[in-house]
Amino acid sequence: MDIILYAMPDSSSAQVLEDTLQKTFFPIVLKRFDTLQRFIQYAIEHRGKEQIIIIVIEKLREFLDLHSLFNNDNLENLIIICDDSEDMIKLAHEFRPRFLAHENEVDKVIAVVEKMMQVAKST
Repeated sequence: MDIILYAMPDSSSAQVLEDTLQKTFFPIVLKRFDTLQRFIQYAIEHRGKEQIIIIVIEKLREFLDLHSLFNNDNLENLIIICDDSEDMIKLAHEFRPRFLAHENEVDKVIAVVEKMMQVAKST
């Protein structure tokens, strides 16, 4: 199972998450996209592939752009990391992610990813 990470290039919380994911799940394939266009292109081309998608959102506009991409998909393997503003939380819940985390909750995200990978291996 691959892990796909979308975050802006200057996101320090995403860098910490990426480093931790690589250490924890080596040699798992981790792909990071730092532009929305490349992430969307990859997501469309690999729709239906077994993967965990982690999205680190820092701007409300990014959510709006992503919403049309994932609108009616079954995203049981989606994790969203964002700030705790009311608007961001409201939009994040519209995606119905498996887990919604605050940007400093890397340990919780790692625990959820571990569980998701265990379940995937057992099926």
